[in-house]
Amino acid sequence: MIENDGSLREWVGVHIDITDATIAADALRAADQRKDEFLATLAHELRNPLAAIRTAAALLVRADLPPERVTWASGIVARQSRIMASLLDELLDLSRFRSGSVALQPERVDAASLVESAVETVQHLIDAKGHRLSVQLPPSPSPLLLEVDRLRTTQVLINLLTNAAKYTDPGGRLTIAAAGIDGSACFQVIDNGIGVAPESLAEIFAMFAQVRSESDRSSGGLGIGLTLAKRLVELQGGRIEAHSDGLGRGSVFRVRLPVVRDADEPQVPGRTI
Repeated sequence: MIENDGSLREWVGVHIDITDATIAADALRAADQRKDEFLATLAHELRNPLAAIRTAAALLVRADLPPERVTWASGIVARQSRIMASLLDELLDLSRFRSGSVALQPERVDAASLVESAVETVQHLIDAKGHRLSVQLPPSPSPLLLEVDRLRTTQVLINLLTNAAKYTDPGGRLTIAAAGIDGSACFQVIDNGIGVAPESLAEIFAMFAQVRSESDRSSGGLGIGLTLAKRLVELQGGRIEAHSDGLGRGSVFRVRLPVVRDADEPQVPGRTI
């Protein structure tokens, strides 16, 4: 307030704390950037197999192509088509989660069979990179039983084992293990690969957070495997967590799922969540 002589007697001001708004705006910008990176990765991952298929198709229309070249080109089409199908399956799974229409078909399964199926699927990648894989399973006389969707739970272990193989330099050491701990089935995937920075651990399962620019450290993929794995585990009453001592010091991923407590209990029917 100003006096008659022009001097200032008092003043009134308004202070607005914009900290929360600033944080929210920064988060939105970061999310937009991750989405842009994801779309760029998607375009890159689809373009590569498509280019190989187009090259092979151009060869196959030639009437003078030797039989061995026909076999070679046909193999390219088959392999690259599988890669594209896998990428599209990830996108479809992502869409199903966002729409809330993921169907689960629980059945009684042995933890060892889930690990064995995952290893069988990823073995070609492990062999291609010259990794040494250790598989640790519960004793066979005492099976570790779970009531889960066999296909989806195997998919979780495949995603974790694939990540471990991709982000470990050739000749690395990988371990996949299953054990009963505190009333749960505990699965672990351990590697001595590139590790995770401490500041990234909190967001490692977040949507789009795993898109990497260092494409030479990866064998392809959209970087949403960990997001899908987390949601599949949580839908089945479990939890998943990641640990790393830092960059270059490897990673440990643990999945815990409830075990079957009474072998005489009826199986849970399939459901849509």
